[in-house]
Amino acid sequence: QLDAGKIRILAVLSDERLPGKLADIPTAKEQGYDISWPVIRGFYMGPEVSDEDLNWWKSQFGSLLADEDFAKLREQRDLFPLSMTGDELKAFVEKQVQDYKALAGEFGLVK
Repeated sequence: QLDAGKIRILAVLSDERLPGKLADIPTAKEQGYDISWPVIRGFYMGPEVSDEDLNWWKSQFGSLLADEDFAKLREQRDLFPLSMTGDELKAFVEKQVQDYKALAGEFGLVK
């Protein structure tokens, strides 16, 4: 839609400008709006997963996140890097959910 000129993006809701074809679009913060609303993609597991299996998956994702080919694929798709796993990612997601709820209330999106 953007390439076809059917939409115009006014701001990106990240702390920094995005790479690639979105690089010229300013952040909301640059425009005076104190908002950051990252898209968090992840692989989640249930609580019954053993510590051994969880650590294996964390190791696999750690290797993937460090791989140059993965970085190239991410850049080709204009995805902003978010290289967290395990407890760090869990804490980040929990804080973001709290922030999202507060922002949604400020914007009148929830009652």
